[in-house]
Amino acid sequence: MNRRARASLVYSGSLIGRLSRLFRNFLRPFFRHDRRLFSEISRLLFKMLSDFYNEAAGKAIESAAVIVFQTAEDFVRFNPHFNGMVLEGGFDEQGRFVYVPLGDLSRMSEYFRRMIIKFFLGKQLISEKLA
Repeated sequence: MNRRARASLVYSGSLIGRLSRLFRNFLRPFFRHDRRLFSEISRLLFKMLSDFYNEAAGKAIESAAVIVFQTAEDFVRFNPHFNGMVLEGGFDEQGRFVYVPLGDLSRMSEYFRRMIIKFFLGKQLISEKLA
């Protein structure tokens, strides 16, 4: 991994934090009763990041992320949320690193919120009216 790639590996607390707020109140009961949802949402989050990077780079790139979920916080209270580190960009077919800064996260957060609602609608866990 070259120096620039290592330098762009960042803790994406602001992105993951924004996305995790959605889980704190509204979706918390679903995660309490079906822990498999965490892995499905983790994959959805990585797919969203990969799609964003491919679109921003204008070509297919391979990226990386470490996305983990936690089910508790202080005092072992149930509080499902995600933590993660993401590579700001990825590697193209020639092995060159393509830097793609995350920048303003408000549009990405809204996109993720919509994807989550669509995901829960597809699983028939929420109604169209509630969405």
